[in-house]
Amino acid sequence: MTSESLSQNFASRFLRFRVEYILMALVLIIWLAVNLLFALSKMDWITNSDSGWYWRSAQSLTPFDSAIPIGYPLIWRTLVELLPAIPFVFLGQAINLLAMIMTVVVIYHLMIALNIVNPAHATLIILLFPLVGITNLIQPRSNALLYLLIFSALLTYVRSHRLGFALTASMILLVHRSALPSLGLLIVIGLWERKITLWMLPIIFAPVIIYWLTGISQGQELTWYLSGYAENEKIIGLPLGDGLFGTLVSGLRGSVTDIIQAAILILYWILAIILLISPVWRSNLFLLALIVPVIILGLIQPAAEIWAMYNYTQYFAIPVLVYAQQKGIWPVRRSIFMFIVAGLILSQFMWAIYTLKFTTVL
Repeated sequence: MTSESLSQNFASRFLRFRVEYILMALVLIIWLAVNLLFALSKMDWITNSDSGWYWRSAQSLTPFDSAIPIGYPLIWRTLVELLPAIPFVFLGQAINLLAMIMTVVVIYHLMIALNIVNPAHATLIILLFPLVGITNLIQPRSNALLYLLIFSALLTYVRSHRLGFALTASMILLVHRSALPSLGLLIVIGLWERKITLWMLPIIFAPVIIYWLTGISQGQELTWYLSGYAENEKIIGLPLGDGLFGTLVSGLRGSVTDIIQAAILILYWILAIILLISPVWRSNLFLLALIVPVIILGLIQPAAEIWAMYNYTQYFAIPVLVYAQQKGIWPVRRSIFMFIVAGLILSQFMWAIYTLKFTTVL
């Protein structure tokens, strides 16, 4: 092959994937900018956030922590062992950065598979979804890896790649247990739509079942994998919704952080109910797996873990975009899109500043 043909081949490949490259570059710049704000503020993720729990789990490799499954700590610890000269916090963030870049491509192709007009614009909106679209992908913890796996599962589901879906789904519950409602509902819908077959179920659930049974064999209780939900103390004694509305009550009693978090959580919980009532999911049943779990988590999560519900609101952008396109609202004019993106980027910095204040760094 001549040098001219090689250059033409490279140029054609670059042009083919130029949209993905541009998206990755834009998201990387925003990620670096938000991360720079944390760095300049001397944010100590290990001391001032739940990244400390993940790091302690990575150090000890405590395999049967009911709050933190083994997936992310194991990857983190492996990198630390392989690259001991590199600071461990940097390695944790590197996991997130790589997962985020891969997620950009996955979401872009998911938008194409769903026939969303202007898939690149839609991808940016999903990744920058307020308030924690990017901020959650900086802190060393499992969120970025979870996003990659869930969006990958959605893409393989929509494209009817059965083995790809089974393999991707099998890793999700080893990363975060709060994904169980979303994954479980998606599997039920897939069985109904015949996109998932019974032979896929052992592949999907074998890893987490082996993980659960191994924990029991090591002296853990039968319900150890989900035990944290029952052990957390209730705030106002409600059988359902104690974490959601208890956080609101705590805020009304004088906690500024709780009132802010409660306002955000209740707003998105109401949005989930609105999306459930809307017809958006009737032609795409799998969208129920993105809507219903937020309602469920809002009802069952204790106050100590209620913020896990918010981690799933980023997926709302998909049914919102589908509904907007159905109603002729999407795509929007370029000027309006730029205004929306500017607001979404601003929301990332607003949440970063809130995080810094909440952790008493500022």
